[in-house]
Amino acid sequence: MHSYMKIACVFLGGYAALAASFALFQRRVIYFPPRGYPLTPAVLGLAYEDVTLTASDGVGLRGWWVPCSGGGKAVILFFHGNATNLSGLVELAAVFVKHGYSFFALDYRGYGASSGTPTEAGLALDAQAAWDWLRSRGVPADRVVLYGHSLGASLAARLATLNPPPAGAVLEGSFPSIYAMARFHYPWLLVPSFLVRDRFETARWIGKARCPVLVVHGERDTIAPVAFGRTVFEEAPEPREFLAVPGAGHNDMLAAHPAVAAAISKFVARNARS
Repeated sequence: MHSYMKIACVFLGGYAALAASFALFQRRVIYFPPRGYPLTPAVLGLAYEDVTLTASDGVGLRGWWVPCSGGGKAVILFFHGNATNLSGLVELAAVFVKHGYSFFALDYRGYGASSGTPTEAGLALDAQAAWDWLRSRGVPADRVVLYGHSLGASLAARLATLNPPPAGAVLEGSFPSIYAMARFHYPWLLVPSFLVRDRFETARWIGKARCPVLVVHGERDTIAPVAFGRTVFEEAPEPREFLAVPGAGHNDMLAAHPAVAAAISKFVARNARS
């Protein structure tokens, strides 16, 4: 009996150490911020404006404004995932401009040329700064479509609760929460949810949305399985749409599946004021 107690104590001690490590270093497994811009929209012949803006807590941010010639029918406000920066969005910007939409995206704090260190609270301020910048440029709320990929979908879901509301929100490769992602990828890591500091509860936020919602998800997504996208969709209020894309993974949606861009364009056209 004594040996069993020893084993249990060792196990519990090891688990406590593992949970403590997770609590201390969890942001290192959430954020992978690349620096530098090896590509800009200019490589695809797109005119763009290099924008500097400031979050409400004083953190300096970098963004790219890629206008559609003639003003465009709507503006896509794009929020990228956790392991890229503006350079990774060049082809996406070209896709949206080709469909007649202007495109604006920013790098979160700690990403690209933006200052600061990423946290969920900080990224929420960054997303709000991007929204405020567009509004300061005279873009009406009902011409802005929020588009978030992966972790960026949580930021888009937050902004979808605004009043006046945006024209719509597109959530690609979304997940219900960081805790759900941790349980999926590390099922052996039985860390209680209260230890998760940056929660990114996309499903909870989208439940409060004040605009039409389109959830897009690849059926071969191994990072955030399609069931996660369906969970997020089920929390969204009407009007809502779900688009499952056969053959698509987590990071190849618009680049490898042109029909998806057309479907998203139809969603934008239905909901954004021209």
